[in-house]
Amino acid sequence: MSTRQRIVILAALFSLVIAGNAQEEGSLQMSFQSPMAIRGAKESIVQEIESAVIIPGDTHEDLWVHPNLVTTPGDPIAIELALRSTDRKGRDKHTVFNCFRTDDDFKTIHPIAECSGESWRRIGLKGEDFIGWRSLIPGMEYSIWHWDRNGIYLDAETILYPYYTILPNNSFTVFTIAARKSGDQFEVLYGSNGLTNNIKRGFIEPQMVQYKDRLYMTMRAEDGYGYITTSDNKGRSWQEVKAWTWDDGSKIPMHTTMTKLLSHSDGLVLVYTRIRDDNDNAFRNRAPLHCADVDPANLSLKRCTERIIVPNKGMPLGNFWVWPINQHKSYVTVAEWPRDDRKENGDVWLAKIHWKRPNQQMTPEGAVVVRSVVARRGHPSFAQVEDVPGLPRVLLIGDSISMHYTIPVRKLLEGAANVHRPACNCRSTRQTLAELDNYLGEGHWDIISFNWGIHDLTCKNKAGKAAAPPEGKLQVPLEEYRQNLQTLVQRLKKTGAKLIWVSTTPIGRLAEAKGYRKDSDVVAYNAVAADVMTTEGIMINDLYTVIKPQAESLLKDGVHFNPEGIAVTAENVAGAIQKSLKDSSTATQPAKKSAISPYSNKEAWRLFV
Repeated sequence: MSTRQRIVILAALFSLVIAGNAQEEGSLQMSFQSPMAIRGAKESIVQEIESAVIIPGDTHEDLWVHPNLVTTPGDPIAIELALRSTDRKGRDKHTVFNCFRTDDDFKTIHPIAECSGESWRRIGLKGEDFIGWRSLIPGMEYSIWHWDRNGIYLDAETILYPYYTILPNNSFTVFTIAARKSGDQFEVLYGSNGLTNNIKRGFIEPQMVQYKDRLYMTMRAEDGYGYITTSDNKGRSWQEVKAWTWDDGSKIPMHTTMTKLLSHSDGLVLVYTRIRDDNDNAFRNRAPLHCADVDPANLSLKRCTERIIVPNKGMPLGNFWVWPINQHKSYVTVAEWPRDDRKENGDVWLAKIHWKRPNQQMTPEGAVVVRSVVARRGHPSFAQVEDVPGLPRVLLIGDSISMHYTIPVRKLLEGAANVHRPACNCRSTRQTLAELDNYLGEGHWDIISFNWGIHDLTCKNKAGKAAAPPEGKLQVPLEEYRQNLQTLVQRLKKTGAKLIWVSTTPIGRLAEAKGYRKDSDVVAYNAVAADVMTTEGIMINDLYTVIKPQAESLLKDGVHFNPEGIAVTAENVAGAIQKSLKDSSTATQPAKKSAISPYSNKEAWRLFV
């Protein structure tokens, strides 16, 4: 080898080393470092907000805007981030997507060739993905649809999607469309009424969330305000729009800017920009970025909870994005967007919103809890009951154990009480937190006998399948179980009914052998439940102690009971109810058939990933 060849090779190797060091330095620059932190208000559901630049503007040549992120549930939770390259004059001339991934919560960020997470499909649907959309709005042409990329699932098969389009009056109008999965497309089920205000472009950029049984949709407008509306019938129709206001009733000035909602099992938070006395230096007053708690009843913002989550550095902020991460936090992403042809790039920001209490709409692994459609071909316990006027009304809430003893309890209490139950397996405390109001219905209850436990202590893997440790982990950890019970008991107390806690029944040898349910966990969970119920002054029907000495002869599979076991559980449940009826001074009220109407024989719950 000649001297010249050696020099060429050494130069090439040196270049590779320099390039590698530069790439490593760039990766270190692109991360969540040295965040500014601010505590949430005492009245807020937000515990703390951490905000930091994750991609400095000087790490890339193109101008990057509109950062979207989605997650893939698991341990760890995988996060993909996409940003658009755009023009420097604010004309929305977007070109390519720049994609990144982090598996360590933005401690490091790595470029990827393209975004491949399954959740991109959820937010990237277009008109051609829906079968039959043209029939809902006659005369519309596909070319003038503008989708806003934030559908929510009404159940595991049905999506509700918002869009806005131009009507003949030249104003943008917001609609929603519900559709059910059909192969690679969605078959349209129904569309909503249209919403617009006929001022300039009308309503644009809608975004929806679900909180309890109500849907909330916020929209951008061009009359100096942002707007909110609600739906109580799964998006079939939307109520009259209302401008965003503070809790004192005063309107919040907003300059042609988007707003986005974050939903939590304890409430709602709005992310927004607004006109302030100190932000005329930012285009359309689009900095700083704020968040504040929403009063769901009055559709207003609680002013004392407002916090700045991204500061005003003299550059306007572009379109921002919100996404739930897991039970404990949700994220907001936004990029600074210089729109005056300057060569300088803006920074990309990430704000981590930490909740005070776990968000029961999510799992610890980052899956969204949604209703699934299951063909329940009439488990006998789901049958509606015709009330006998004048008799007290009793509600049984629980899992499949309670389903099996429901009919025998009805027979044992025939002539003494009207015994009802939800037409589904109520499963764990986590699912019931989202559905309890439906279980309770609208009628009066004299006695409620309730239990959760077996599903809470069942170990599951990342795919949601039952699995023994270490692959499987407790579905609802013990401390979360305590918190969930405390929340559920407070809601049950509001009914005015006499409450009876039924302890979780034993796990037998056949089930223990599978490894994902343990009787020792039943003992631990029952101890926590007993502590909660004793503190709250609630009667305890200790079914565990009754069953344990004879468990192996009464259990057919280590969990569920044989006919003799069902009889024993029914007699004890009915006996506790009879005792409570004798001790109770609660006046009975006339029967109301509407009390059962919210229950559907085709609905259950599962985790949607």
